Amino acid sequence: MALTSQNAWSAYAKAILDQATSGQFDPKTQTFSLAGQTLNVDLANADTEIINANVFEIGNTIPAAGGAYTPSSSLISSYFSFLNWIKLEGDPNPNLQSQINLAASAIQPAQDNYISVQTKAVAAWTAYKAIDSAISFPDYVRTQYPTYGQAKLALDAAQSKYNKLMQQAYGPDYQTIVAAQGKADFDGAQALLKNTLNMPVKLGSSAPAGSGAPVLPGQNPPTTPSSLISTYAPGFTLGSAFTAKYQEWQTYSVQQPPVFNGLKIRLDASSSAANWSDFGWSAAANARFPVGWFTAVYVSGQASYKEQTFDYTASNFSFEVEFLGSGLFPIFSNLWFDLGIVKNYGDSLRRGHPNFFSENGTLARIPAQVLIGFQPKITMTVSASDYSNFKSQFQQSANIAYKFGPFTIGSVSESSYSDKSKVTFNDSNNSFTIGPVVSTVPQIIGVLCNKVTIS
Repeated sequence: MALTSQNAWSAYAKAILDQATSGQFDPKTQTFSLAGQTLNVDLANADTEIINANVFEIGNTIPAAGGAYTPSSSLISSYFSFLNWIKLEGDPNPNLQSQINLAASAIQPAQDNYISVQTKAVAAWTAYKAIDSAISFPDYVRTQYPTYGQAKLALDAAQSKYNKLMQQAYGPDYQTIVAAQGKADFDGAQALLKNTLNMPVKLGSSAPAGSGAPVLPGQNPPTTPSSLISTYAPGFTLGSAFTAKYQEWQTYSVQQPPVFNGLKIRLDASSSAANWSDFGWSAAANARFPVGWFTAVYVSGQASYKEQTFDYTASNFSFEVEFLGSGLFPIFSNLWFDLGIVKNYGDSLRRGHPNFFSENGTLARIPAQVLIGFQPKITMTVSASDYSNFKSQFQQSANIAYKFGPFTIGSVSESSYSDKSKVTFNDSNNSFTIGPVVSTVPQIIGVLCNKVTIS
């Protein structure tokens, strides 16, 4: 099938996917979502909490079913909801509930007594250290303060009795699910203190540098206004190789001329569209992108879109993207998420549960790898008439931005990659080049997910 402004998306995505995965992508078990616009992602900020926030956004975002990378659901919210919908079955005897209530009511007095005894034991141990400074607290209570051990045994016995009754009522997996719910409770305990399940993040926005009040020469400028809030988010890890790769890309950037060692994608008159099933999507998935590959964006009042007419069959037609650097990096959740629980209990949910596992389900796929690029350069060669028309329109129309696939250039209010100053025209071969825009911020090219199947 010949290229059109719409199916160029699939041709571009297929070329990217084949190069990035060396042809090892499996559409039966994976999906690929292509960033339909330039998605800058600050993974090299001096503040690690801002980096963490960006890593969290990537790992926690479950993409919608379709070719374009758009958010559909939150991994942490969907997983916590799933845990709450698991149907645990045990002994149906109605008399169990009264025994559970009695056992539960016995825990608090045992807890209060243990805390009281522990406080007294610590005070006694502190005083005893004046006689024997080397004695540890465990040794002291074992040899000198037996009441502590008795209180601890009483508390353990009360908790054990309650747990056994709950397991009898709800089945042997009760403790497993309760523990999983505790790990994923980021509206409660897991968001309060740093631990192995979470990571510190800064969420919100800060004003651009230089946006504050003017200052006199020699004075220090005021702190940049910021609404960033420090908190803890579910922990995610971006592959450790990213840091070394990013430093490598920076080295390429400062060389003269810059060295392009990333993905090199070319579309021309011989390119053909791919099937969206090649990216793991069914025919029912909404794989289309909202606008065509080459689109003019009229930014006067409210933006409107109009596809550009280029002759894709021209013998000299080509669209090339070179990334100065690129890489496919694993991303995975920390210990708060357990895929084994999802697979083991995916068919053991209470009636009326949400849609978790269909193609549009909130747990249908889990982000596994993110494809990141750095400082792309775009070169487009067109027929003589297309070149003349486009160059004239581009230079005369201040309120028009242009979309070339995921790259938007032109109007300050609409551009997501470059302004007009980074576009150069070459009349000798009817081509124009965009960028590379020198920046410290990489871009998301796409995200690979693993499908979640329940047998």
